[in-house]
Amino acid sequence: MSAGLAFELKSTLEGHNGAVTSIAVAATKPDVLVSGSRDKTLMVWKVDTNSEAQAETILPTKSLHGHSHFISDLVLSNDGQFAISSSWDHTLRLWDLTKMESVRRFVGHEGDVMSVAFSADNTKIISGGRDKTIKLWNTVGKCVASVKTDSHSEWVSCVRFVPNAKGNKFVSAGWDNQVKTWTLDQSCKLESTITHHTGFINTVAFSPDGSIMATAGKDGNIAMWTLNNGTGLYEFLYDVPVNCQVYQIVFAENPEQYTLLAATELGVVAVKDKEIKAFTKTSACMSICLSATKDVIFTGHVDKKIRMWKVGVASTIRLAIKF
Repeated sequence: MSAGLAFELKSTLEGHNGAVTSIAVAATKPDVLVSGSRDKTLMVWKVDTNSEAQAETILPTKSLHGHSHFISDLVLSNDGQFAISSSWDHTLRLWDLTKMESVRRFVGHEGDVMSVAFSADNTKIISGGRDKTIKLWNTVGKCVASVKTDSHSEWVSCVRFVPNAKGNKFVSAGWDNQVKTWTLDQSCKLESTITHHTGFINTVAFSPDGSIMATAGKDGNIAMWTLNNGTGLYEFLYDVPVNCQVYQIVFAENPEQYTLLAATELGVVAVKDKEIKAFTKTSACMSICLSATKDVIFTGHVDKKIRMWKVGVASTIRLAIKF
């Protein structure tokens, strides 16, 4: 059995007045973090993940306003210059993080928008929502394609581009308990439909090279999938039971074995070698993000706070962690 993992709380970021639903960082700007919340705002934070002198409590440097309802998801462009957010106000917004303002509004969904994603080259945007549609946008706010016929029969809860696919493949998940894979050309073409989970799905994540996919949600299982290079489709590997609802998952880069970090209704979980290796009980955790330095995670919670954790091996970080 491999060594256990542990979380060491470094700092708390305080400023939101609602549950923190999304967190994002960009590799090119490791000291900048952007968060979205049910208080309808995006907040920009300055953090130093390498400093031992980091303040116990960090306040935001800027609060961005524009959405009229909860923010559900956000992603950053690769250069960290722009953010795009989805909201229950039925819109997406593109934000200029240099000017610190909203520069574009995307209108087209007929219900709450639950998820949004940028392609690796930042030229394509996909979104999914409670209107059961998936939409493909360009960066000037034009809806290039809208999928409903082959889409989910319930809410579309998560959309993510597949890494290393040149922005030509993405995955959607829904409250119909299904995962769908898609190819992009001038439109969205359904590639496969995966039925495995027994409850609605909240989140999809990929290993950095795109060879492994993880899905999770209401049924309390994290399902792992491997890419079949022959068919180009994902095949089931195994389930990891965490026995509570999972809101978001992210892969940690590890040269030996992929480690999954999960935001759950009971707290933060680390999974490795098909087992739970660390669990720390917190206020319900709705969002999770790996720092640009890959050794720190940020978690967003229902108690309106963001927590910054150092991740390490249990033998080197001595904490009251449940395994």
